[in-house]
Amino acid sequence: MLEAIIKVKPNVWLSVPSYAIALANLLVEKKATKSLPKKVILAGERLLDSHIETFEKYGIEVINHFGLTECPAIGVSKKGNPKALEIINVGIHTESMVDEKGDHYFVVTDLHNFATPVIRYKTGDIIEKIQKNKNGTLAEFSIVGRGDDLIKIQGVLLSRSKIIEILSNFTDRFVVNILTKEGRDFVEIVLHKTCEKHKTVIEEQVAFLKKRELIFQEEITIPTTTSFKNKYIVDLRQ
Repeated sequence: MLEAIIKVKPNVWLSVPSYAIALANLLVEKKATKSLPKKVILAGERLLDSHIETFEKYGIEVINHFGLTECPAIGVSKKGNPKALEIINVGIHTESMVDEKGDHYFVVTDLHNFATPVIRYKTGDIIEKIQKNKNGTLAEFSIVGRGDDLIKIQGVLLSRSKIIEILSNFTDRFVVNILTKEGRDFVEIVLHKTCEKHKTVIEEQVAFLKKRELIFQEEITIPTTTSFKNKYIVDLRQ
């Protein structure tokens, strides 16, 4: 893959964020920066602030695409603001639904799905910064995270997205291991060594994880799924 990119030098990549960053980092390490793309079209994985910062550092424009398996084309990001998604609203009807906690959930009706026509369903995505069209459909929003991303740690339900977002402000090289130590939940937060200077600030921001240890390493292996998405939070409890 890397040799082909260096040879062909494609101007545009289509990828999940973590895989595109891994390729870009390798090109920089090999001093092949002329093979970096001008644009990346991203999908299939939550776009973090640290992802955006890395692409900007390399001079790469970020375009975020939002779709679902059931309804592939929903929206693309605004130019210069990858987290603000502009909705296409062609062949679909989009809404926001407020739950009992006050969270806004994205709801879509796919009008062109001939296998299961006119099905309205809540996607599970929590959204914010909502703007609507005159007909009530969604014109624009940003994704906060998934409604099903809660995980019980030390007897408390916590948001995976919250943990990932906090740590991604310091680095995109980290892993959170949840394991059992002395009969109770224990959290190992493994970060790149460059984050050691921010240790006090990080400790303050993850103070809600009561039993924890911060570990700083030069080399970090982030587990991935079969589709090359990073698994930043790994549950190792038995």
